[in-house]
Amino acid sequence: MYSSKIPLVNSITFRLIFTYIATLCFFAITVYSYIFILNPNLLVDYIMEEQFENISENTTLNSSGTLTFNFSTASKMWVYEILSNDIYFQILDKKNRTIISSLEVKQYHGTSEHHEPGLNKSEFFTVSRPLSNKLNDFTIKIYTSKRLIEIFELTNIEPITKVVFLVILTTFIIISSIILITIKYTLIPLTEISKHSAQISPSNLEKRLPTSGLPNEIRPLVFTFNSILDRLEAGFKSQQELLSTTAHELKTPLSIIRGEVELAPSISNELKTILIQDIDLLARQIQQILHLAEAQETLNYKFKYEQVSELIAEVINFISRIAKKKNIKIIFIEKEPVQLLVDKGMFFTLMKNLLENAINHSPFNSEVTILLNKEYLTVEDSGTGIESCNLPYIFNKFWRAPNRQISGAGLGLSICQKITSAHNWKLHAYNQLGACFHISFKI
Repeated sequence: MYSSKIPLVNSITFRLIFTYIATLCFFAITVYSYIFILNPNLLVDYIMEEQFENISENTTLNSSGTLTFNFSTASKMWVYEILSNDIYFQILDKKNRTIISSLEVKQYHGTSEHHEPGLNKSEFFTVSRPLSNKLNDFTIKIYTSKRLIEIFELTNIEPITKVVFLVILTTFIIISSIILITIKYTLIPLTEISKHSAQISPSNLEKRLPTSGLPNEIRPLVFTFNSILDRLEAGFKSQQELLSTTAHELKTPLSIIRGEVELAPSISNELKTILIQDIDLLARQIQQILHLAEAQETLNYKFKYEQVSELIAEVINFISRIAKKKNIKIIFIEKEPVQLLVDKGMFFTLMKNLLENAINHSPFNSEVTILLNKEYLTVEDSGTGIESCNLPYIFNKFWRAPNRQISGAGLGLSICQKITSAHNWKLHAYNQLGACFHISFKI
């Protein structure tokens, strides 16, 4: 039996979300490790690269072959002026002579004489490279103090970490929402398939699962399931046809046997009575098997709107001869006119079986009551009711109570159940004054 309590790990949604979170965490750890563990000088390299680009862009070779640096257009030159003891650059020629240095910034602004400070190189990060491809005879050297780098890291690493965290969190929220929405719409075809498959039962094996709009991964499974239904329907129809054909073939021999028994002069009247009763019982069982086969095949139903009270009146008129034998009065109470979409012949069989059952279980000189309104129909006898331990089994095929005194095959109520199911009604039984069979029109 299908259980709604499915382990969470078996959910496609859970697996996709879990995979995404694991991937995102791995990505975040990788980025963090690359920036702050595997490449701790990344910020230093970035600072140096910015300085190289700024210096190269503002250094030119004039027509006389002299290298010049445009201090007026170079950006952020104030840094070299204010932090001259912590950041410093030189442009050297092939002979390692200083052609231009950041100390000229102060000289350019008239705040200092041109002189080189005494640098303790162990306290500085130093990077050198050719000035440019065209001016590769000149080399740029940039010195940045370690304390300046430390200050930069203190003031930037924490914000960078926060930015990285916020970016990852925002990305997680956005992509998670996208994934959830995508999963929801992706699983819509599966939900529809589940709804359609839940409606398939032995009474409507002609139904098939829809195949339009399915993902390519699911389509083969649905086609396979539909092919299984094709084979199951064919087998079920073959079984029903065999059952119906066999029952029809048995009716004629039974009629002939009954006639021969009645006309046989060598059989005593007492034995004739017993034989005829047994033949009639067998004929009735065969007839019920035919009704059961017809009730289980939905293609046999021809639905049409009918006045239910008129159909019940026909059944009462037919069954009244049986009721008269026990002097049982059939009371029909119609609360309001009811018109329903029914198969007239199947409804007749349904009511005939219920009334026969009620009459058989009612004592002599009693009543059987039929109550009808727009929501339900009840048939109640005046008997002792149904033992509570037997209530779950009374609609099973060929089931008869252990202490049953009335002959029968145990198919009448099973036929009633099949007919009500085909009409999308619900039939159940309970005890009131006697046994009461309740048909709900609205489920």
